[in-house]
Amino acid sequence: AGYARASDLAAHGRCAPAGFAAVSLRPNGEIEVLGWAQSSLILALLSSAGKDPVPASESLQQWCQLARPGKCSSQGRPWQPSGTVPVDLSQAIEAGGVVRVRSDCSLQTAYCVFRNCPGVRALVSIQGPSQQCYTVTRETFMAQLAQKYMFPCLANEKASSPTIAKQREWAAGTAPPPVVPAAAPSASD
Repeated sequence: AGYARASDLAAHGRCAPAGFAAVSLRPNGEIEVLGWAQSSLILALLSSAGKDPVPASESLQQWCQLARPGKCSSQGRPWQPSGTVPVDLSQAIEAGGVVRVRSDCSLQTAYCVFRNCPGVRALVSIQGPSQQCYTVTRETFMAQLAQKYMFPCLANEKASSPTIAKQREWAAGTAPPPVVPAAAPSASD
């Protein structure tokens, strides 16, 4: 657990220059969130190690270790790559940089995680039998919240927290946004 191919990490690093959520498959089939991978540092460490992330032969593929030894919570005997010694990239992973949330995590919860935990860069939810990982970065969440999904809450409305799924429905146009009545003109108008 906690290993990845250098070529895969280099490809992720180039596609997501701000970084990405690093996850690992445990021997029991569950996914473990390792943290936030700093793309620039991963690419620099691969370059300084003199490792070609795209070798001529697949059999010469270089493995990298993302989790510090003993930090991955594996059950049973953890898998380790055979052949060459993996390049240690654990210093490029911010362990507390990603928080795993349920797929039906409320917007209020997501907002509170980002507000109260300044080191968190992203939320990850893992869904379904195929264990698809969905990542929402702090920047994306806050931008969408401010630009598209900020609906006023009237004093006479019940306090409720719409879920991320409901927000996706609003964004896709499959569910109407909450109706906010126009304000009555004031005496000074």
